[in-house]
Amino acid sequence: MSANRASMTTLKRRVLSYIPSEIIALLGALVVWQVAVTVFHVPPYLFPGLDVVLREIWFRPEYYLMQSLYTLGNTLIAFALSVVIGVALAVAIVYSRFLEKTLYAVLIAFNSVPKVALAPLFVIWLGTGNPSKIGMAFMISLFAIVIDSVLGLRSLNPDVVDLGRSLRGSRVKMLLKLRLPNALPSIFSGMKVALALSLVGVIVGEFIAAQQGLGFVVLSAQGISAPTVSSRRFSFWP
Repeated sequence: MSANRASMTTLKRRVLSYIPSEIIALLGALVVWQVAVTVFHVPPYLFPGLDVVLREIWFRPEYYLMQSLYTLGNTLIAFALSVVIGVALAVAIVYSRFLEKTLYAVLIAFNSVPKVALAPLFVIWLGTGNPSKIGMAFMISLFAIVIDSVLGLRSLNPDVVDLGRSLRGSRVKMLLKLRLPNALPSIFSGMKVALALSLVGVIVGEFIAAQQGLGFVVLSAQGISAPTVSSRRFSFWP
């Protein structure tokens, strides 16, 4: 019996070792979510349980898939623009004292402005279509790319810079072979933050004016009354 228990324990450890810790943490959070809602009898219109969410998706998968793809498309476009333009601006700021004292300072000051307050202006400037959502998301995510890219490009060891100059390396070669490879960890860190901010920016834009997207779905759900939502609840629990 002890040998069988030891083998089962070893098997469980091997299985768990193949499951990323992030997946385990996510599943644990979902379980806590459902248990808390069920135990404390939280009304679905205040905080729906996992069962309510899954049931809603189960009965209208095409609708939520299309809305998610619409938001995802705008998010990826804004993210790609922020990466390309943000890295280019970071390179220009690092190599130009004038841009460092002007553009960089303006970006830092502009980042302190509440982005939600500017969302209606993007609707006026770019209309109620996709450009206003992409512009809003681009504005929010650009700052993270620029800041992290500038820090990464400046983090190159001065001795390495002096070595490159002694070997008569041009600015372009030093940028491509020294600064950019050294800055990649910082750039990727900024990209992770920018991707999440791009999604937030698109949804904020959809809150202001949209006929599609996850933000529009949230606004539409506000018209559902509490008794209606409560009557649609079901549970996986006995």
